[in-house]
Amino acid sequence: MPTYAEILPGQPIREVVFGRALQPDEIKHIGGLPTLRPLVVDLSVPSGYRGIGTDYQVADVQVTKVAVTEAIPLAEQADAKAATARRIGAAKMDAIVIDYSEQERLTFAKQLSEAQAYDPNATAQENEASCPMLVQLAAARPDIATLADMVDLVLAKDTAWSLAVGAVLGVQQGFEKACEAAKAAADQAAVDAIDVTTGWPGEA
Repeated sequence: MPTYAEILPGQPIREVVFGRALQPDEIKHIGGLPTLRPLVVDLSVPSGYRGIGTDYQVADVQVTKVAVTEAIPLAEQADAKAATARRIGAAKMDAIVIDYSEQERLTFAKQLSEAQAYDPNATAQENEASCPMLVQLAAARPDIATLADMVDLVLAKDTAWSLAVGAVLGVQQGFEKACEAAKAAADQAAVDAIDVTTGWPGEA
């Protein structure tokens, strides 16, 4: 593993030659070393670390530009995974409603309240009074024969939506709880084992 030079706030990045940091009065000579090969760039950052700058190393007359890294605190790693789970969950939720028009989404609460107010034991006049929007929707749709059919359709949509949303939220909350538990236990292995990109509804 390469040894990275220290970078202090407000100070220039130091170049490293043969495993030691160049002194300030040596830096001007770095370009004059005739045997150095062309610069190679390797800015890979190990898992659990983040890049905080860059540095240069020379080994076997090969100059390599490398990433200077620092370990990401366990709590920050866990919080980042929980935040990613929430972002994925939000995207999954958006996908659930994308097939519905804006008008459908804006009026569905009213449709549902009327469908829930529908009483199969009430008279037709009473139900029509309780479900004015559904009466109009049923009358305008050739595929809907009766108000009761319209009520059934709305209730079925609500059930399907609830199942889909519940499945997404369940996975999201499971990831959030796992991240909280790993953080509370200061368990790095548990944090590493959490993969919030898999296990969502609809995945093969």
